[in-house]
Amino acid sequence: MTGYRLLAGNASAVLAGRLVAVVLGVVLATVLFRALGAQQYGIWSLLTLISGYSTLIDFGLSAAIEQRVAALTARHAVGLIPGTLTVAALLLGVLTAVAQVLVMVFLALPPGRQMDSGVRAALLVLPVCSGVTLVSLAVGAVLAGQQRLTVLQAWRTLGHGVGTAAVVAAAWAGHTSLAVLLILYSTGSVVTIALAWRSLRGTMRLRSGPRLDREALHDLLGFGGIVQGATMVPPLAEYAFRLIVGSRFGWEFAAVYDLAARAAIVLRSLAGALFTAMVPFAVQTRRDHGTAGVSALIRLTSRYVALFILPLSAVLLAFSDQLMVRWLGEGQEALVARVARCFGILLLAHAGAAIAVPASMVGRALRRPHPEAIATALAFVSAVAAAPFAPSFEVAAGLLWWGPAFGLFLAWLWLTRTLGIEFLHLRDTAVALVVAAVALAAARALVAWGPGLMVLRLAGAMIFAVLLALAVDASRPRGRTQPR
Repeated sequence: MTGYRLLAGNASAVLAGRLVAVVLGVVLATVLFRALGAQQYGIWSLLTLISGYSTLIDFGLSAAIEQRVAALTARHAVGLIPGTLTVAALLLGVLTAVAQVLVMVFLALPPGRQMDSGVRAALLVLPVCSGVTLVSLAVGAVLAGQQRLTVLQAWRTLGHGVGTAAVVAAAWAGHTSLAVLLILYSTGSVVTIALAWRSLRGTMRLRSGPRLDREALHDLLGFGGIVQGATMVPPLAEYAFRLIVGSRFGWEFAAVYDLAARAAIVLRSLAGALFTAMVPFAVQTRRDHGTAGVSALIRLTSRYVALFILPLSAVLLAFSDQLMVRWLGEGQEALVARVARCFGILLLAHAGAAIAVPASMVGRALRRPHPEAIATALAFVSAVAAAPFAPSFEVAAGLLWWGPAFGLFLAWLWLTRTLGIEFLHLRDTAVALVVAAVALAAARALVAWGPGLMVLRLAGAMIFAVLLALAVDASRPRGRTQPR
């Protein structure tokens, strides 16, 4: 595949991989909850959460490797890719070793010695398991940089399936040691590494011996460190925000935020399949078509994101009250109402931010990640600092996510002025807003209509929104200068 067909194919592969991962996650959670019990499963979820956060604190290596490999491939310098992998492996080895030492020191201290023996054993193997996961992400980033995301998602899905199956089989057999389960789950990452490595060996000569590429070291740490700021600040700020709103408004508001945030992020996560495929594609587009091609890419992707996320967000907003009642149950009207209000605020914030994300991905591709990182960090830190003084919980939650959304548009504007790319296209935006308004009116009509299952009416409204967006896009005149 070439051109935008390649981008669409890669985005579809990422989306399919994410959906399979969600299903496997639900299966694993269900089995382990029943096998371990609530208390042990709670510890398992905390351990896997720590492991998940460790993938954020990786110097931004995955993003840096992907961008560097894409740039090397674009200038036909694939011979430098093995050196990049060697440097990444060295950095991850050092990171894992430091984490292992810190855990061992903690376990030797009085608080660590007082912990349950099973939890101690799990903590002892956690750094190595997290390190294996990081290596799988780093090796996969090379395939991503080569725009072989279909292959990458196939191997990741297979590895995820192997790890999930191993844990499920062990749980069914009565093995409930958290350390053993963590090791078994990590076998999925080992499988992914082996398969991805095999795919890479088919396209280039890879050396397994040590070779320090100083240029790659400087490149990965410089670029990755900036991206690290953009990826690490949001979860840390969100965690601090939960503590603040819980202590100020009551801990039930932390629960309200958690429920609303989990539901509101779904559409943006699905749109993220496109964002994942954009960085290497933008590198190639810049090489082949220059700034004009990059501007066309941003306009195309932001238009499709807007046509996807704005109408569907409007439908979910119309059904928010009924959705929350169906999800949380009746008999707790005050809680449901608060979750629904917070859900609507976060839903619209994520929709707005998603439209600006393609420009940030292009910024990363062109080695301009600074605007995204600076805007994200300043917005989240400011929102957390303002949370203790916000007049209401809803205002505080809105500041937490509307601020970063506004910041992404400012970063886009900065990229427009420095790189000469196009900013938000007013006609495309107006069309997407009109489609969203029509979808909102139709959804409200279905909500007021009443008869029939809510799920069927919601599905009907979403299908209508999608078909309307497709019809509007199909009727758009396509000139010679517009991407196909």
